[in-house]
Amino acid sequence: MNEKISRFLFYPIWELISSRSTVKFYTTLRNLEKTQWLDKKELEKVQEVKLFNLLKHAYKNVPYYTHLFDKLGIKPQNIKKKEDLQKLPILTKELIRENFQDLLARNRKPNSYQLDHTGGSTGKVLDFYRDLKSREYALAINRRFWRWAGYDIGTKILRIWGSPSDINKYDNIRTRLHFKLTNSMILNSFEMGETQLGEYAEKFQEFRPKIVHGYANAVYLFAQYIDKNKLAFNKPKSVITTSEKLYPYQRKLIERVFGCKVFEEYGCREMDLIAHECESHDGMHVANEKYILEFMYDGNHKTSPRIGSIILTDLENYAMPFIRYKNEDMASLMQNDCRCGRKLDKISYITGRITDFLIGTNGNRVSGAAVTPFFAKLRGINEFRIVQEHKDVVRVMLVRSKTVDPTISPSINKFLKKFLGDRMHIKLEFCRKIPKLKSGKMRIIINEMRGRRT
Repeated sequence: MNEKISRFLFYPIWELISSRSTVKFYTTLRNLEKTQWLDKKELEKVQEVKLFNLLKHAYKNVPYYTHLFDKLGIKPQNIKKKEDLQKLPILTKELIRENFQDLLARNRKPNSYQLDHTGGSTGKVLDFYRDLKSREYALAINRRFWRWAGYDIGTKILRIWGSPSDINKYDNIRTRLHFKLTNSMILNSFEMGETQLGEYAEKFQEFRPKIVHGYANAVYLFAQYIDKNKLAFNKPKSVITTSEKLYPYQRKLIERVFGCKVFEEYGCREMDLIAHECESHDGMHVANEKYILEFMYDGNHKTSPRIGSIILTDLENYAMPFIRYKNEDMASLMQNDCRCGRKLDKISYITGRITDFLIGTNGNRVSGAAVTPFFAKLRGINEFRIVQEHKDVVRVMLVRSKTVDPTISPSINKFLKKFLGDRMHIKLEFCRKIPKLKSGKMRIIINEMRGRRT
């Protein structure tokens, strides 16, 4: 379909049907296109105004923060700059679970927010409420980021994406029509055996996308297949990798095979997209208009190029304010100015959510990012890890709560064998605690057969 017809005709019609305002979206997008060029002091002013408004709202309408501020003996006006945020304690996932209802704003109408949950990339699911206005703002940030890679609404995009639940959600007439009208195609990253990769290659050659977007490991695996089989195709404009850490050796192969630059992006379910590579490919720019980033080093707050725990404040989610939230990822804050001229903060080397591929007895390869949503939704399971010990043996480590679904064992067996083959032996191990690696990272997928390169 012609890109301009898709962008200026079908997209606005679709948004109207979906009760969303394209006028508001493009107004926000145009504003973001301007603010990305502000200097650091101007960006900080934008953040401080938003922060003060968020804190006033949280103190007045969110019981958790009302109690917290009163307990600490401070008021919103005592936090005038982002450095003053250190007066508040860190918000952890455990605190969110323990104070879930008290973190929901009392002045928000039920139709103004929705319940969401993380995909379990750290081994534990987290439920939270998302402000719908915040979601719309995040979509505009997403579009600004992707424009750096050459994407705009209507541009042909191929996405290697999705857990089974995602794919099932996409497999309906309404969504297929949406993909058609917006020049989009999705390939199931959950099924990446030789047969599926061959089918994907044919679809890729026929579709001729200008942008390829997908899980880092899945895109890498697809590039390996194309390279091994010496397939010819129209080169895309760029590749965007997400959800998993992109390693230098993966970037090198992907860029060589696809004949274009790779743009790495970083986000988390609780916050949407947070940072993205620009055209200079020197770190990832943070969306400072929506987020305040801090870093914790050994429990102390510092500004340093060293790797530290990411602390996030979402300036737009009023339904359930995330103020100084520790999402369990790690990165480093880059101090050098970017050649692109943007003064948005830059981060690099995202770690913490390390996934791998499981390899089925049927030859299918399953991405860790695709497996985690299923386990994260299991009732009564607090943590999990999947270890492939042998070509036909997978061990599933589970930390259970007091109430566990009695059908959990057959459900896991059925789920994994569906994608890894009937000859795969699934061993379930219930344990009190799942150990971290010596590095302190929590790996949820470990394939002992692969010998991961570093």
